[in-house]
This record gives sequence, C-alpha cells and structure tokens, in this order.
Amino acid sequence: MQTCGTYVKNKKSKNQQVLYVKMFGDFSLKYQGRSLIAKKKKETQFALVLQLIFHSGEEGISREHLEKVLFGERTLDDANHAIHSLIYNIRKKLEQTGLPKGKYIISRRGRFYWDKEIPFEEDAQLFEEYCSRACRAGDWEERIELCWKAALLYKGAFLKDSEQEGWVKEERERYHTMFLKLIEYMAEILRKKKAYIQLEKLGRHVSKSAPYEEGELLVIEALTGMGRTEQVESLYVETVEKYRQVYMEEELCKLKDFRRKIEEQLDHQYDILDNIQENMTEQLEKVQEPYQCNWMVFREIYHMVARMIERSGQQVQLMLCTLTDMEKHPIRSDECAEVLSRYIWESICRSIRAGDVVTRYGKGQYLVLLLNTKPEDCQEIQKRIDAQFRKKDTVYEIRYSVKSVRSLNNAKDDQSLS
Repeated sequence: MQTCGTYVKNKKSKNQQVLYVKMFGDFSLKYQGRSLIAKKKKETQFALVLQLIFHSGEEGISREHLEKVLFGERTLDDANHAIHSLIYNIRKKLEQTGLPKGKYIISRRGRFYWDKEIPFEEDAQLFEEYCSRACRAGDWEERIELCWKAALLYKGAFLKDSEQEGWVKEERERYHTMFLKLIEYMAEILRKKKAYIQLEKLGRHVSKSAPYEEGELLVIEALTGMGRTEQVESLYVETVEKYRQVYMEEELCKLKDFRRKIEEQLDHQYDILDNIQENMTEQLEKVQEPYQCNWMVFREIYHMVARMIERSGQQVQLMLCTLTDMEKHPIRSDECAEVLSRYIWESICRSIRAGDVVTRYGKGQYLVLLLNTKPEDCQEIQKRIDAQFRKKDTVYEIRYSVKSVRSLNNAKDDQSLS
C-alpha cells in the first residue's frame, strides 16, 4: 500500500487548524494540542478505519479492502450495511471530540476518503515527503536539514502496537527500511563533515526510535571523534550488556559481531604510560569490595584466569548461586525475583573477598569466581552467604553449584576424550 502525499495536496487555508495524525510509534490524533483518541480505543474498529483512511490519502480506500481488514474471512449477511453503520458511528464519535463540524469521512463510488474541509498532516506521509525532497536538494546543508526533519518524525515502528498482519506489517517493514537507509545516508554526510555533535544526536535518536539497530555505534563514533574517551568506555559496557540480554547465548555470534563493530570505534589520544596507568587504577573504596561486573566482562576474566592457572597452578572455583523457593524450585516470578535478587547480590558481596569476581547471570542467578580457593573452602563461603541472606527475613533459599576452573590444556584434554 503506497501513500499519495495527501499532506502536500491537502492544503490548509490561512489560520485554519490542522489535525495531526501520528502513525510512528503509538497511534494518535491531535487537534489544537488535544488528544482525540483514548488509549483503549487504539485497537478498535474505530481506530482501524481512521488509520486506513488517513494513510490512503487522496487515493481513498475501497469498500472491499475495508471489509477485508475489518472482517477478515468472516461472511456477513450484509457487509455493506455493516460498514456504513460503522462509518456513521465513527462520524458521531468524531463530532464529540471537538473537531469542527463536517462529514469527516466521505463515501464516493465505492471508496472512502477523509473530508478535505478538515486538513490533516500524517507523520508517515510527511516522512516520505521530506525524504523525497532531500534527494532533490542542491547542497548538503539543505539535504541534511530535510533529512533531520524526516528522521525526527520516526518515533518508533509504524503502528507498533497494531496486530494487523496485512497492510500494517508491509508498511512497517517498508518504513523501517527507509529509516535505516536514511540514517546510513545522514551518518555518511556527518562523518565526512566531522559534525560529531550531530552524529551523536543521530545515534541517540536511532537507539530510542529503533532499538537494537546499532545506533550506539554512531554515538561511540561521535564521542571518540570528540575525544570523550571515558564516556565511550562507559557506553561500551552498558551497550554490550544491553545487547547480551536480547541476543542471549543462542545468538552469541550476533553479539560477537556487534562487539567487534563497537570495539573498532574505541580509540584513545596519544599519552604516556604514567597517565595511562593512573587512569586505569581503581578508586580505593571500590577495592574493598569484590569485583562486580556484567556478564561479558566476567566471561573475559574467566578466559584470562583459565590461561593464568596453567602456569601458576592456582586453584579457582566457579560458583553458581540460584534463588529457589522452599521446595528448591527456581523463582519464576519476575517481580519477586527482582526484589530477592537485590538481597542475594548484597549477601554475596558481603561474604566474598575483594579479589573475587561476581556477576548477575540471569533472573535469580549469580556467578562467582573464587580465586585461590580450594573446593572444600566453598562450603564455608556458602555458609557466610546464607547467614547474610537469612538476615533479610525471607523464606526463600539459595542453591549452590561449584565447578573448578580448568586450565586450557585440561579443557582440551577433556574435549578430546568426549
């Protein structure tokens, strides 16, 4: 379904108010600054009809298409009467919203149109118009200005909450592809002009409007270009953890590919070793606690430890702490697990040493790397954690699993035997 650019042809006269139709993200209608459609009505037939009519523009929507969207495969005795009755009720409801009096929806030769007497602007149509004008613009400043106007209109997927499988899904995919191409085009222009402030703004907009489309890469590129190294490193850690929670282990290759892309953006200004070492040194108060990190950092530390113990002979234990109910079943309730997870985190951190490492693996599960620890010492550590956890006055318990960390050679031997 292609739009026809109604917003351009549907000109308003001087001082005439415009009805604003928002299709990107949440569907909404606004007139004179007031919202005209309640949240609970956004998935009703009332909303579906308006979405179709506004988005079809001056081309209008056929009765057959409207019938297919509204009733699907259902067979009605008099579908024509049902549609006209629905249109009549929509007109009555629109009249009550405060819109100027009018016909609102016009029926002509088996097609339905929006009444031209009440001009409207739809964000999706406006988005396409700005993109088209940007392609025809003469200089880069005019192009980037029009691109920004288009990009900022995209505030989420087209009718993101709609469950319609037909025309909505097609338009959602089409606009998403257009948006990504637009961002790629804008980033290339801003990159060449070294317009890093705008590039950062663009990346943050992408991260918000199209999550998990790697907008953070643009932010990191911009921050690196401006020499804001500390912010780059902080964003790197946050972003990798965010993507890890989405991709999880079954799509680890995607996460690795994203990490590779993001790490390619990391760079530092030329410096001397004394300054580099000083910047890497931890604050004293943090050294009193165990090393707390996200899963990706924990995994890298595990790899490093496995390499080191080959030469040092040091014993290292990997301990999994799982929150359970009194029957030893893992906690499934998200709300309950979130509160108790804070308790178990505090209990673990107060019971292990500053040289140990801890991370949150998942809801109600934590991993601890116990350095220079024998297997028999783990029971004493578990007792300390349990003692701290019981102070929270809860009926829940912690289940423990412990494995010795193997050196690389031992791990290879195990694999060759299996």
